Amino acid sequence: MTKSKGGPSTIKQRLEQQVALLRRELETAKTDQSDICRKYATTVRKQAGGGREGKESLMLKQRIKLLEKETHEKDQYIAQLEEQIEKMPVQYENRMMELWKKATLAEKELNKVYQNMRSIKDEVKEVDQLKHSVAVLKARVERRDFIIAHYEARKSNSIKVFQDLNKPEARHRKSHTSSHASRQIVLPSKRHNTPEPTDDPSESETKPLGSLLMERYKKLQNLRPPKHELRPVDFTCLTAALRMKGNQGNRYDLH
Repeated sequence: MTKSKGGPSTIKQRLEQQVALLRRELETAKTDQSDICRKYATTVRKQAGGGREGKESLMLKQRIKLLEKETHEKDQYIAQLEEQIEKMPVQYENRMMELWKKATLAEKELNKVYQNMRSIKDEVKEVDQLKHSVAVLKARVERRDFIIAHYEARKSNSIKVFQDLNKPEARHRKSHTSSHASRQIVLPSKRHNTPEPTDDPSESETKPLGSLLMERYKKLQNLRPPKHELRPVDFTCLTAALRMKGNQGNRYDLH
């Protein structure tokens, strides 16, 4: 990993370089100060015989004061820099601890976000599965309704066919019973060996009209129709029709 320009090691190196430069400047200033002090002492000894200080000595004295002030300020600045250099590792460690704590919190938040994303993904999968199940159930319900409607239609068609087949059978039975009854009204005279009424002019002329009517009335009262024998119904046509209808329905189911 490459170190950044604003990293702690870079700052420390800059401060150390600055401290070294200030120390060199301080040593130079101290050397100049000592030189000026020697010159000032020499000048003062030379002028010891006079009553007042010379102009050169005053200038040297002021320069010495300025150098002392600058030296003191540089000493203080160097001391601050050295103290800052000593405190820098501790500050750096504290700062790194804070950054590590923040990074840990950020990582926890990211884990929570990832967990939420996973839960959302699982919920989406469940929703998709439920949608698929609902679609399958709807298809099954539609298929069931279709089959029920189909069988109801088949049932109604079978009932209709059965009714249509029963109608001619009922008509045939009705006509058969009516014709059979009419036959039985006439035939008993032969079965009981009774003479049939005839329009013989000799008989009508010999017997009066009232006696003839009474005789016929008595004959009709003596007649008892035989028991009606039910004709067996032939269901062959009905069975064949229902079988054909069932075969058609099975073909429809296979398709």
